[in-house]
Amino acid sequence: MLKYILVVGTLSVIGQEISGQLQWANIFGTKRNATIPTVVPAVPFNPAHTCELLKLSMQGIGRDSETILKILATHTYNQRYEIAATYKTLYNQDLVQKLFTEYDGHILDVIQYLFWPTEKMYAREYHDAMQGLGTNERALIEMSASLEGHELRRVNGAYIGMYEKTLESDIKGDTSGFFRDLLVELIKGREADNSPNSVELPRYTVATLNRLGHGQWSNNKDTIRDIFCKKSFYELSEILVEYERQNGHKIEEDIESEFSGDVKKTLLAIVKCSRNRPQFLSEQLSKSMSNFGIDHNVLHRIIVGRSEIDLGNIKEEFAKTNGNSIDIWLKSAIEGNYWSLIVQLAGYAPDYFKN
Repeated sequence: MLKYILVVGTLSVIGQEISGQLQWANIFGTKRNATIPTVVPAVPFNPAHTCELLKLSMQGIGRDSETILKILATHTYNQRYEIAATYKTLYNQDLVQKLFTEYDGHILDVIQYLFWPTEKMYAREYHDAMQGLGTNERALIEMSASLEGHELRRVNGAYIGMYEKTLESDIKGDTSGFFRDLLVELIKGREADNSPNSVELPRYTVATLNRLGHGQWSNNKDTIRDIFCKKSFYELSEILVEYERQNGHKIEEDIESEFSGDVKKTLLAIVKCSRNRPQFLSEQLSKSMSNFGIDHNVLHRIIVGRSEIDLGNIKEEFAKTNGNSIDIWLKSAIEGNYWSLIVQLAGYAPDYFKN
């Protein structure tokens, strides 16, 4: 086994606190909650040396998975992309294909996603949610409600490139009614949190909702769609606060009474993401495990998709709700190298001798 101490400076240490790596979004002259990634750029970064380590780790009988998985989990997508390009130049081999010969099972999806831009991962996840018998409405809601507008616009472009048709056309063909309309509007991408709005706007929007009247929201679908699917997450969060101030209760109560089924689930998901997206994604992660096993697609979307954004925040919310950390929680569902890679991406240090 290659000694990890040899690659100090090439690999960043898993499990280390990433204080100082907080990313702040300056919105409306104030600071939103800090986003905490679990995967940050390895510094210093030497792709040629990293490729040499990978080559050595996959030579001869057996493999050095400890080194391989640490390399994959402790470099960002941009760095992995450069590693793969360098590997091709140095050894005339496709690194991902080489890794595929070393592993099998669900870890292969994770490895593929690590070398894909996230929009391509989400495009495939959207496609998978609408293939075969039945539709995975939960997956469609999770992605459409939680992704930012600019992310969804990139997903649309990736979808066309991968499947030679639009994401919108597939959603229209696989869903129906107001649920379909909400999804179609969401995937177009909501407004960005990039410019100040008048203090009066949330009041005006709430007044519009109040004028609809009890039991009439479903008869004013265009208004509901435009408010929940088009407005930026920041503005929507301000509307939620103003709604409660004016009406004396949270908007969720009225959504519960006005809608049902997938429409209600979609609107509630949007509201949850506006209030606290890491908490919403933490809940999705918790729900991914049942008596029948784990939904690996949810696991991959959240662990890989959020690792360079806010997986640290999701971890905190998960621990609050479940009383266990994600790595401990997963031990009853997955194992071996698959478990090791997932938990390292989530910022934990696995014990190779006990797992």
